[in-house]
Amino acid sequence: MPDLLIESSSRDRELMHKHGYPLERLNSEMEKHAGRNGRFAVPITPFELEQLIGDLSRSCNDTEDEKLSHALSRLCQRLEADQRFYQRGGYRIVNDTLERAEGHGLG
Repeated sequence: MPDLLIESSSRDRELMHKHGYPLERLNSEMEKHAGRNGRFAVPITPFELEQLIGDLSRSCNDTEDEKLSHALSRLCQRLEADQRFYQRGGYRIVNDTLERAEGHGLG
């Protein structure tokens, strides 16, 4: 069950789908917003987020396309920032409601 949310644009979702870890549930979540403009929240588990960052990083390092490499690098940096935020006790989904994780003071 996903307990994190990441915000993604249509370009983010395209990059994640093409170059990320092929997790069926995560791809299904991203396909819900296929073809839609704007940013949408995508539920994700900590494991999926870790795998996604790793695969996007690998794709970034493996490509010879500089524009693609730059886009993947920026997406990885943002996802890593989201990951650190959650690890410090950011927000999580609890009973379909976004709540701040307890026990962590973020100011």
